[in-house]
Amino acid sequence: MLILAHAEAPPWANPTFTAHAEFPSPEKDLEVLNLNENWFVERCGTYDREACGPDGQRGVVRDSVVLVRRGNYRCPNGDRSFLRAGSAVD
Repeated sequence: MLILAHAEAPPWANPTFTAHAEFPSPEKDLEVLNLNENWFVERCGTYDREACGPDGQRGVVRDSVVLVRRGNYRCPNGDRSFLRAGSAVD
């Protein structure tokens, strides 16, 4: 299971609209799932990436990523390359 969310408002966001926004931490997202011991945490953290705003602004945005798997699930052919640094979730 993958949860991908904004970890904070982008730098170009209007503070009027984001003043009361909540950006739960990846740890909070994981806690809310209340998973049992049959689940394994593959990733739980924040990752920065460059992005472009609606008016062409460039900046760094922070994403929250939680990746968990059920106990005995294995990726096809054992390929877990999507978990390495620099992958699509980074």
